[in-house]
Amino acid sequence: MPILMHGLTPDGVDSIEDALGCTTMLLYYKDSGKLLSPAMWKLLPQLMIIVGGKPGDVDGGFAFEYMNIAVTVIQNFIAKDTATLLTVGEGETATYLQLVFQFVQNILVANHNSKNKEDGILALNVVIALFENLPGQIDFALNDLVGMLLAELSVLIKKKKPNQKYLLSLIQTIAIAMYNSC
Repeated sequence: MPILMHGLTPDGVDSIEDALGCTTMLLYYKDSGKLLSPAMWKLLPQLMIIVGGKPGDVDGGFAFEYMNIAVTVIQNFIAKDTATLLTVGEGETATYLQLVFQFVQNILVANHNSKNKEDGILALNVVIALFENLPGQIDFALNDLVGMLLAELSVLIKKKKPNQKYLLSLIQTIAIAMYNSC
């Protein structure tokens, strides 16, 4: 794990692609139904900060360009261990789920300055993974999630020529959220 951890730091950013690839494979091939180790879970917050930035970082993290690979890793964390996702990890002050929400918010804010809106679509894929893997388990956060999505829709609609692909992805995600709230 120390090698993977180093790849998710500002000093190890040269090897981040390898660290993300290894983490993806470790998670993907892990047996479903078994909890991930605390050492694996330590990677998630570090990954989200290095790629998405800390709260208030409007440009994302040091490795923002690796968003597509990072989203795959996050989706695998969500799919493989939903029980731990709802807990507070060692040394953390928020649940992993809350950290994922913050990550999505950071990406949506950074996405406002993007021309193609691909990062926003990737962030929406994380939200969809939450709904797919945690049915009925995140009802307590539904108002916050839907509120975040509707706020994003409001910003997008006010633009003269919104990105159609991003608009459709956002509407799809809102529809999935509404379906899961029934």
